[in-house]
Amino acid sequence: MERARGLDVREGDPMNTPPGFLHIPISALERRLYELPEQGKTLEVCGDPPDWMFERWKITRIAPSTLKKPPVERVLPLWTLSPALTTLLSTTSSLIGETCIDIGAGCGRDAVDLALLGGTVTAVERLQSLCERIKELAARYDVTIDILQGNLRTTLSEDLRRRGFKANIVLLSRFPYTREIYTFVGTLVNPGGYLVLSQYHTSTSDKPSSPKMTHCISEELIFDLLHKGPCQGCKTSGVSGKCLRRRNCGLGPRFSILKIAYSETHDGLLILTAILHADPSDTQ
Repeated sequence: MERARGLDVREGDPMNTPPGFLHIPISALERRLYELPEQGKTLEVCGDPPDWMFERWKITRIAPSTLKKPPVERVLPLWTLSPALTTLLSTTSSLIGETCIDIGAGCGRDAVDLALLGGTVTAVERLQSLCERIKELAARYDVTIDILQGNLRTTLSEDLRRRGFKANIVLLSRFPYTREIYTFVGTLVNPGGYLVLSQYHTSTSDKPSSPKMTHCISEELIFDLLHKGPCQGCKTSGVSGKCLRRRNCGLGPRFSILKIAYSETHDGLLILTAILHADPSDTQ
């Protein structure tokens, strides 16, 4: 997915921003940190970045005079595509026209990316402040996102049930929720659709010491999130990825594990992404 080349921190008319650069003036930088790439990355910057930026990114200064005058073009995001969407895009050829729900959308980066990729997107978020941020971000990147504010633990889940709310792609990231909530989220996925789960492991003891160990962690996470009770027919350790796919490990007949992927943040946290595919013939 196309990304901005760098960042223009100069104050003034954004029309003077070089092509391929994202304009965030210094006065707005701290308020819009969520639009910047992961810390530790190399970042090309036009203008005079504040000292604290050099502590977080590998800054390369670019002289605006060396760049062409910008044509009229759409704004491209500068942040790094999330592991969840990176993994999803490795399993599906296109998101154009797909209905998508981003549960716990946060500041809205995944929702914006889904819309830029051609999806019809609904963002679900509990906090009013983050709903406002999603709205602002969608306007800035010229995409349309429907925003639902509410808490899945209370009234929102029942409201979605009454409305028969469903989508082809449901994204759920970093939720410390109960199995019941995850089970409900699974009902939002249309037959043949995808449930994308992405979860941080904050404890270093959860981080695998070798590739051989990663299956144990993925199993335990999937077990905890999606099925009620112990796995039937598999042990919770030493089980291969093939065994996960063959036995379906308690997920039930509706979902199969399409892909499990791992990535690591700049500060060493492990991120697990699981792509689950809903049976096309199961109409619930």
